[in-house]
Amino acid sequence: MTTSPKTIKISAILLLLIGMFVIGGNINVQAQVTDSKGNVNSSTPSYTLLEPLPCIPTADKPCEKATIDSVTFQDYVQYAFDLAIAVAAFAAVFMIIWGGFQYMSTDAWEQKSEGIKKLKNAVLGLLLILSSYLILKTIDPRLVNIPTSFVKPLVLNYDNSGSDFISRLNGQINSFISQQQQTVAAELDQEKNAVIDLQNKLKQDQANGADAITLARDQNKLNEAVSNVAVSSYNLTILNLRPDMGLGAFLQTEKDAYNSSIQEIAKNGGSNPAAVKALYDTDAQIQQLIKTQISNPNLTPAIASSTIQSAQSITRGLLQNFKAQQ
Repeated sequence: MTTSPKTIKISAILLLLIGMFVIGGNINVQAQVTDSKGNVNSSTPSYTLLEPLPCIPTADKPCEKATIDSVTFQDYVQYAFDLAIAVAAFAAVFMIIWGGFQYMSTDAWEQKSEGIKKLKNAVLGLLLILSSYLILKTIDPRLVNIPTSFVKPLVLNYDNSGSDFISRLNGQINSFISQQQQTVAAELDQEKNAVIDLQNKLKQDQANGADAITLARDQNKLNEAVSNVAVSSYNLTILNLRPDMGLGAFLQTEKDAYNSSIQEIAKNGGSNPAAVKALYDTDAQIQQLIKTQISNPNLTPAIASSTIQSAQSITRGLLQNFKAQQ
């Protein structure tokens, strides 16, 4: 029987896969993890798959469930080999069926010859798949027994100081918020003094009988100054809240501060659409952020504190942009 070039190529590919299995299936990869204290732990790493794989039962490893969620490197190579065997066997059976159908469905000798050729190649491939490993093991078991020292242990060094990093990060955030508290408090004092000065100027112009244009200009400046005081008061109230107060309490306090600032603008300074819009946009973003985290099933005190700190930073950024655009 003459073997076709295609059959030789297929056989070479199958032998390559088997060789990969022989080497990979017997390599024991271990990781030595060294922590910050110098302790060394050796273990076989396990990888969680992005998608579960269907379990292929073997004589050595029966399936405990229908899918595989996590595997070691050695098990993954073994699975790849088992899958290749299964796919190749399925392909061989398909070719046998196809060749038999082609042989039986035609009277032309050329077509029958093609069918017989497919049958021979499929059977030969199936025999190669099922017998290669057995032949190697029968000749010399050492051919399928690669020493575990073939691959040096993978050494992973890590510093087990994640909690220290989080503490430093929280310290930097708290320092930033503290600086912003002082900045906004100083701005608020200046703006309150500006309101007093503008009120006095308006009264003086009224007493001196200033024209309507001058009085209107004085009133507009006073409205703007009162609006700045309301915005800064809201900003400082949010910055002064403690991160560990809880999301529910923070949400209610923020809403009260927002309503108070809006009423202050309307009562003392008249209408200022830009300031009202800045407060409205800030309130909307803060409310959405807090409500999203409240509905989070994995919410922890640490996440809640970080969320409040994020809300404080968002408040400062948005209202600072509002004043910069005036």
